[in-house]
Amino acid sequence: MCRSAGNGSRHRQLSVGGTSATGPATQPRVGRRSARLLLGARAAWEKITADPRTRTDRQHPLKGSLGTRTVNGDDMEQWQYEVTGGGRLWYVIDDKNKTVWLTEAMPGHPKATE
Repeated sequence: MCRSAGNGSRHRQLSVGGTSATGPATQPRVGRRSARLLLGARAAWEKITADPRTRTDRQHPLKGSLGTRTVNGDDMEQWQYEVTGGGRLWYVIDDKNKTVWLTEAMPGHPKATE
């Protein structure tokens, strides 16, 4: 389920699994490559939501002007999680609302970090 971040923002707050208003969540069927990507995305989501400030080779704050992002009028720390060799998730940590906002999902290495 996705819920709008409000205030006309293009960011989304994500909930994973469980049931929807229409019943149990649907189980996807995917090929081998897609399955690896889904497993990587699932592992990323679990690590990000468990402790969004854990520093590893795959998970770390972005630097410079990318290190802060404004969501709903508040400046927040922006972090990156490397899902695959090139794929990245960028997210911000909203301490006030105890929320992690997914700001970017990229299948390849982002040029902005080069």
